[in-house]
Amino acid sequence: LIVTGVITPQTAQQVHKDNLYGMSFGEKQDILKALKKSLRKYDDPDDITLVLAHVGEKNANLPGALSGEELARIANVDIVVDAHSHTIRTPELIGSSFYTIAGCYLEQFVEITVRRGNIKVGHVSYRQATEGEPDRVIADMVRQAVTSGEITAPAGFLPAGYDLAWQDDDTRYYTTNLGRFICAAIAQKTKADLAVINGGAIRAPLKEGVLQKGDIFNTLPLMSDIVTIKMTADEIRRMLDQRFCLPGVFKDADGGFPQFYGMAAYLEPKSGGGYKVSDIVKNGSSILSEPGKEYTVAINTFMLRGGDGYVFNEKNLLGADFGDAAALLIEAFKEGVADKISPADISAPNLSVASAQRRDAA
Repeated sequence: LIVTGVITPQTAQQVHKDNLYGMSFGEKQDILKALKKSLRKYDDPDDITLVLAHVGEKNANLPGALSGEELARIANVDIVVDAHSHTIRTPELIGSSFYTIAGCYLEQFVEITVRRGNIKVGHVSYRQATEGEPDRVIADMVRQAVTSGEITAPAGFLPAGYDLAWQDDDTRYYTTNLGRFICAAIAQKTKADLAVINGGAIRAPLKEGVLQKGDIFNTLPLMSDIVTIKMTADEIRRMLDQRFCLPGVFKDADGGFPQFYGMAAYLEPKSGGGYKVSDIVKNGSSILSEPGKEYTVAINTFMLRGGDGYVFNEKNLLGADFGDAAALLIEAFKEGVADKISPADISAPNLSVASAQRRDAA
């Protein structure tokens, strides 16, 4: 059994270079050539080659980007288990290789069975995958986390009326109550004028009632710290422009879709697709009337380091690191954030779009 991995070359553009020390990312053809060369010797009929990929299927990628289907067509590849596109792809043969995607967020698991040289690839549910004997090492880690209170310790209480739902990656498509609530809490904790996080950082809802630490970590699991940075009104406009200018911004699952709180943005359509920011309003007044005026903006370090294509001037950082976003939200709950942020504060849409061709009704 030969197992190898392939990650999207887009990583080089989406992650800060400091987090890629010792790594290099070739162009699409370089990657395909290198994989073909490394697998050339595994041509024995008894060899089974499994490629674990984070590349995504062709239809969900940018035109010309490396796709999982191309990996499946490489000689001596028997199975490609792919991810990245947040889709479910039933196992199918592409050439002589199986290709499949099991969705995201533990929706399904891939089950591979090999008997006498015959390969069977299928999907099983989370319940089916967890029915067997658990791995002892992982089970011990979970028990220690539960015993220490790292998961089950109370984190706060969320009264009724907030509607902090999350489903189908909706924070990647449009502004949501959940996104505004998290950003409002971040803005309060950091004393920022505006808080912005990428929608892909949010992975689960916050439910009414007693919240445990594990609930917060489920919502913000990616361990990205919160920092503050000085930005002019014009820089804020350009930051939002670079996300909303993308064609299909309200229908493609883009992890960079901005969830924000502290200002309201107004968009108008651009010729050729996408939108441009026509105005940004804070406390009833346009901030664009004074494009050079500075504001304190809270963001996460994933965005700061170029994640999802964001661009910031790190020289304008204000110094303090407020720690992991989940830990910051836990602190906010303990300090009574729900007493300071009302349902009305976060249910009022802060994004207005001058076109009905979008998923967001706000």
